[in-house]
Amino acid sequence: MSLGGVADPADSVFDLDYVSWKVRLVLVVAGFTFYLGVFVVCHQLSSALNATYRSLVAREKVFWNLAATRAVFGVQSTAAGLWALLLDPVLQADKALGQQNWCWFHITTATGFFFFENVLVHLSNVLFCTFDWFLATHHFFAFLGFLGSVVNLQAGHYLAMITLLLEMSTPFTCASWMLLKAGHSDSLLWRLNQWVMVHLFHCRMVLTYHMWWVCLGHWDLLARSLFLPHLALFVVGLALLTLIINPYWTHKKTHQLLNPTDWNFASRHADGQVPSKKVLKPQQDGCPAAMGLSKPQPLAGSSVSSICFLMGSWSTTVRAEETFKGHLALLAVPSCESKAGLRPRNGR
Repeated sequence: MSLGGVADPADSVFDLDYVSWKVRLVLVVAGFTFYLGVFVVCHQLSSALNATYRSLVAREKVFWNLAATRAVFGVQSTAAGLWALLLDPVLQADKALGQQNWCWFHITTATGFFFFENVLVHLSNVLFCTFDWFLATHHFFAFLGFLGSVVNLQAGHYLAMITLLLEMSTPFTCASWMLLKAGHSDSLLWRLNQWVMVHLFHCRMVLTYHMWWVCLGHWDLLARSLFLPHLALFVVGLALLTLIINPYWTHKKTHQLLNPTDWNFASRHADGQVPSKKVLKPQQDGCPAAMGLSKPQPLAGSSVSSICFLMGSWSTTVRAEETFKGHLALLAVPSCESKAGLRPRNGR
């Protein structure tokens, strides 16, 4: 990637014949293989070095490794997307039809990643009997959208690169979950990461509005350069992202900042979540109920036993308990001894 045709050593990496089906297919497979390798390496390193990882159940281990893989892809996507949005002169000049060789590289490898992720997510869903509609829909549309860009040599690259920029929140999302599982939800690092992540989710929403502006402003050129199913897929996917998925994820991540919860897994008291305070029941002095014993039952015709029974129940108000505390204590002691089978002191 270079500005204004200035030579750059990195240009040779992207200087391939992308018109060739073979080159594009090889790079798609390379993207799949590379991110599969990241997944496997993460598993090996985490198993050897991370105690938190070893304590996780199988499903959480899969999610841990997938999170690390997504983070790596997020870094690649963010760099490519920012370059297209801010620096590349060709894409800035023609947002509908502009193409660059370095964009071909990222589009093909991203297609391989999204294929890898769809395969892994659905295998995980089958093995663990789970399903996340939002995540599955998001990555299904992403895979088909990038596959359409790989197939169509006329498709412009600007919107595809901006779509990759939407992954800018992914590294922070993955770090948030890993720190949460490690029990660091009360740390300054976790809260700073969460603040940045929530901010980036708001940036994602602004970015989708920019994509709508580009799409509507260049509609005729997009309609001529894209296959109709591909264009329809892009518009529907962008609508879902703008109206449902982005607001939903932004809400969930903001809620997670205020109430650290692992909502990827259905556990009320997940790692990092602050447990709810225990409700302490008021104790009644001089009665078996206060000592964890069974409640005394009232004896017919015995006012003393009836009062002890009432003491085993909840007092209606704290004020009433304090007012009659002396009287209840005097009556409760002989009654409780009677219920326990002890002989009263007066011999009756």
